[in-house]
Amino acid sequence: MKIRSHPRSIKLFALAYLGQGAAALAHNLYNADFHRAMLRQLISPETGAEFLPALLAIRLGVVVVLAGWLWARASNVAKWIIVLLFLPLLSQVTGLWAGIAARSPNAYFWLATAVLYLAAILLLFMPDARYWFATKGGTIKNNAAVFD
Repeated sequence: MKIRSHPRSIKLFALAYLGQGAAALAHNLYNADFHRAMLRQLISPETGAEFLPALLAIRLGVVVVLAGWLWARASNVAKWIIVLLFLPLLSQVTGLWAGIAARSPNAYFWLATAVLYLAAILLLFMPDARYWFATKGGTIKNNAAVFD
């Protein structure tokens, strides 16, 4: 098995993307009572809340699988799935300022998650990352500006 080196922007992407997954998990755990009540309404009043651990595990699992897929295969498909999954966060920006003004912890969790996610996406489009995707994991030392 050939060991490939990853460009700096891909390494930073992995940290930022996994960090946003951890921040989102912390946000969901902070709001666990809200999520349990929602699951009781959506699934069943008796058993709905039991699905919360599975739901949180699936959500974090999607983040880990996409990061792993991108890391191992230099997958453009994984890159664009990650970008598309960011778009629904943009619809929540309007409520952010009201939450920050009210000093709501939810707003700060959301802000941390969104900033880390946006940083991760921007790192995927840096010159060294674009070259890495174009060559399916190839690197050229000291020549990260291939597409500039």
